[in-house]
Amino acid sequence: MARRSSRLARATEVVPMPEVAYAQPVLSEEPQQLPPPPPQPNPVASIEVKTKFPVARIKRIMQADEDVGKVAQVTPIAVSKALELFMISLVTKAAKEARDRNSKRVTASHLKQAVVKDEVLDFLADIIAKVPDQPAGGRKHDDDGSDQNEQPKRKRGGRRPKDDSD
Repeated sequence: MARRSSRLARATEVVPMPEVAYAQPVLSEEPQQLPPPPPQPNPVASIEVKTKFPVARIKRIMQADEDVGKVAQVTPIAVSKALELFMISLVTKAAKEARDRNSKRVTASHLKQAVVKDEVLDFLADIIAKVPDQPAGGRKHDDDGSDQNEQPKRKRGGRRPKDDSD
């Protein structure tokens, strides 16, 4: 017991620390710069996606390539999330393009314009080359896909009763 108490006594002793001179902050007469404004909220963060890309199918597609050996369990999940974020980004840009043209529907031409306007999506240039260009007029076209000035469709009667002409 004496051994333990001597250790405790040494541990509780207060050892004076040598004085250290710290540098004093220099106050300048210049006004301090304000911190940069917070970044704008990411539109992708506010979108809730209820559908997920099938992880098993992604893994099967990855393993179909002869150059790919074993695929770690987390890899298809990461690819699925990357696909989800890519689709959100692409569809959001296409929807903005449709809104700019006063259209209620997103069409292939809106997707094409979204890809053309964004440098990041240049890798899709070969695919969008097959999509016809949208006419640059403000009026409605049949292939536009917009709902402007569209008359509501009339409902027809339900099923016709059977004729009993035997």
